[in-house]
Amino acid sequence: MTDPRGIRNNNPLNIDYHAKNPWQGLDNPPSDGRFARFTEPQWGVRAAIVILRNYQKRGLVSVRQMLSTWAPATENNVENYVGFVCRKTGFTSEQHIDLNDKAQTIALLKAMVLMECGPVPAGSANGNWLDDAVYEVAWSLSKPMTRSRTAQGSIAAGSAAVAGAVIEAAQVYLPQAADAAAVVTPVWPEIGRWVLIAVAIAGAGLALYARLEARRDGIR
Repeated sequence: MTDPRGIRNNNPLNIDYHAKNPWQGLDNPPSDGRFARFTEPQWGVRAAIVILRNYQKRGLVSVRQMLSTWAPATENNVENYVGFVCRKTGFTSEQHIDLNDKAQTIALLKAMVLMECGPVPAGSANGNWLDDAVYEVAWSLSKPMTRSRTAQGSIAAGSAAVAGAVIEAAQVYLPQAADAAAVVTPVWPEIGRWVLIAVAIAGAGLALYARLEARRDGIR
């Protein structure tokens, strides 16, 4: 039995290839003529998570809203797609999915992969085309915004303006200054001021670097 196209491409959700989206993990060549090709399946799944999160930024938050955009009626039976995913996950079609919740996200992705790639061969360990570990790795690679370097850098830059937050920020970005509490005291106010400046610069620089890296990696 030949594996379906999505599995052969390490793109189990059949994401179209567009040169303007230089995804992390793209293979060489990066497409099979229409669909993107990835070096490993976790990169294909990661790209799907990023796309779905972008949907939610546009206000598409329910199962139906996301799937009708993912698989538009011009090419798919939307009701069939939505119904299949809901049966596999237990979600309702109008349920809002939290894509920063790992369990909900992976459940949604597994059902979508089954819909995109078809029934798995007999004897599959988990009833899905991909090992559970692939989804776990993809989740880690997707960098939820609440934990991203962009968010952390912005927090550090803002916190540095508040003297009371300097210890927390220094411990995140300057691990070697774990005892910074002993530095920022009335005894050494000048040193404390420079610690605040250093943390602000570090946080702002990290935020800028992360934004540039995100643009290069195709994160929108």
